[in-house]
Amino acid sequence: MIRIEVHEGIDGKPFEEAKAEWRQLSRSTHLSPFLSWEWMSTWFDHFGGCRTAFLLKAYRDNKVIGILPMFHSDLKPIRANRKRLALMGEGPGGADHLDLICDPGDFDDAFFWIMSFLLNRREFDSINFDSLAGGSQAIGLLKRISHSKGCELERFAIQPAGFCPQIDLSTGWESVLNNGKRAANFKRRLKKIEKRPDFEFRTVVGPEGAGAAFERFLRLHQRRWEQSGGSELTGHPKLEDFQRALVPRMAQAGLVRFDEIWLDGECRSSVYGFDDGRTFYYYNSGYDLDYADLSVGLVLIGLSIKSAVERGNKVYDFLRGDETYKFDWANKSIEIVNVSVCRPSFSMAVADNLAGLTAKLNKIGRAVLPKGLAASIANRRRAWRREYQLSER
Repeated sequence: MIRIEVHEGIDGKPFEEAKAEWRQLSRSTHLSPFLSWEWMSTWFDHFGGCRTAFLLKAYRDNKVIGILPMFHSDLKPIRANRKRLALMGEGPGGADHLDLICDPGDFDDAFFWIMSFLLNRREFDSINFDSLAGGSQAIGLLKRISHSKGCELERFAIQPAGFCPQIDLSTGWESVLNNGKRAANFKRRLKKIEKRPDFEFRTVVGPEGAGAAFERFLRLHQRRWEQSGGSELTGHPKLEDFQRALVPRMAQAGLVRFDEIWLDGECRSSVYGFDDGRTFYYYNSGYDLDYADLSVGLVLIGLSIKSAVERGNKVYDFLRGDETYKFDWANKSIEIVNVSVCRPSFSMAVADNLAGLTAKLNKIGRAVLPKGLAASIANRRRAWRREYQLSER
């Protein structure tokens, strides 16, 4: 028998109550750093706003076997109140691979009982699982539950949300390099940059230097994005505050890593990521535009991948994004999807149709508009959406 316990509140108390068990479970499940207590608690501190934390824990014989971090909020589409339950970490912050925190062997039991508990409460009009990996066990279970006889949450929807290009590092550095599309260019650029006596490849891990490394990254990253409407990572004061609070927590947990190239006594390129010992998650990067002729961005990514191989990492995950440079290195990809189950209603149908129409119009616009104009419109829309999203939270 599985017992479900809920920690609910509008402040940080639910996270403190679940902290010890959450950290213990995370260490044994090897899930992404975005599911760590450090990430989720910091995320809620900065983006909680009108949300209410709703942390569900599944126990077997008084031992926690699964934790599902969620929140609920009230939305009013088409003048109809709707209570929405969603995975913690969606939206601002850029998390991927969200899911139930659970050992794979316990997943079916824990997830089934958590969903049964939620359905019996009958208080949520929709339950959203955004940023799931396409291979998550949760997807099949959600489909089965939503289609079961007597289930009130009859509408099941799954929408593609993008791809995470990845590199399988098990074949070794030389194989990864030579099978990529940048091998010749990387070797040539690296050879040129290594001739400079002031060249250094540096790494920052641990809490001592992480704060300063983040500020170096931020300076380079913001300059790169200032002409494009700002970055989704740092293009708003709330996003910067989140990152400054996040980095020391993740560093204290041994999860954060900065790879850097230094020239002329300063950092000229930086990769900001997370490393759990098995996978390196390339969160974002920045480089000095004045050193673009040396391809410091390209060289650093190659050195970062090489370092991951040498450390024994099995996977280099570029996270979500369709940037060409990611696929130039990647030899596989993981689909990210958004899944929702909800009670059928007129307002929900209208909202879904509007979302679908918007996606189609965006696709048509990218196809028919001149490339420069389409990019400019996309940058403006992204900046507006980011401002609206964060002002509401």
